[in-house]
Amino acid sequence: RRFASQYSAFLTKEIPEQAAAEEQIRASAEFQELERQYQAMEAEAKPGSDRVDAQLNLVNQRLGVVTEQYTNDRAYISSRVYQMEHTSGERGRKGIQEDIDEFEREVRTLKLVSLDGSGKSQISKFTYLELEQEFNRLQAEKARLLAEKAELVSPLSEGRRTRDAFIQNQLNGLTATQ
Repeated sequence: RRFASQYSAFLTKEIPEQAAAEEQIRASAEFQELERQYQAMEAEAKPGSDRVDAQLNLVNQRLGVVTEQYTNDRAYISSRVYQMEHTSGERGRKGIQEDIDEFEREVRTLKLVSLDGSGKSQISKFTYLELEQEFNRLQAEKARLLAEKAELVSPLSEGRRTRDAFIQNQLNGLTATQ
């Protein structure tokens, strides 16, 4: 209890001093140059980052609809395969396989957002195999876009680390927010 009150008193005194020291560092020409460089990198990355974010949003919307249908269909097929594996008669297994084959050939109609950025929806028709291909294609596109986004913001992260490390190296002790 005694330690807590002494430490609290120490922090009450130390925080304003550290805040003032941090402000002094932020006002320095060196920090201002690092901040200017960071802001320039941020402005340069923003258009590409916004474009990727918009495309990711469309892919995620489309993927949500496709995933729901694909998951339900895959669950149905898996349950029928399980039934087939646990059916003793050859004729029963053959009948279940025919049901699965027919189910896979059925056309599903989905209302999907267009990826062209127009904001319009389109009606798309898929067999089970086509739906699986669309699901895999959208997953790959999402992964590609996330990698592109990471590449775009990587210099920003490095710039932020450099700027923050400058403050930390100039400051004795913790920052006011730490």
